[in-house]
Amino acid sequence: MKDNEKMEMIKAGIMQLRGKQIMIAEFMGGKLDPNDDSVVIFKTHFGNQIFPIEELDYHESWDMLMPVVKQCRIDSRSEHDEDIFWDAIHWSLEECCIKKTYEAVVKFIYHKF
Repeated sequence: MKDNEKMEMIKAGIMQLRGKQIMIAEFMGGKLDPNDDSVVIFKTHFGNQIFPIEELDYHESWDMLMPVVKQCRIDSRSEHDEDIFWDAIHWSLEECCIKKTYEAVVKFIYHKF
């Protein structure tokens, strides 16, 4: 594999991660800044909070990911309905694996919203 091919694959991976982070942020109520697509704006009771996309660590931080998991649970279904996308999140939590939980959350949001 040539160096430029490796660089393209690295760039594609970064863009894929960026897209997932934005999708999660929007699911949680954030909006891309129309004047600066490198930040996401969350409206709060105290005013707008601005986060650089590079600082959205849903894929590495349980502190950031767990509120998303909670929102997925709220949006998923009642206790007795089957939901394969919520079930994937549930089982990934059983394994305590942030990588699997993150990917399950991404799939949930992608397929549900």
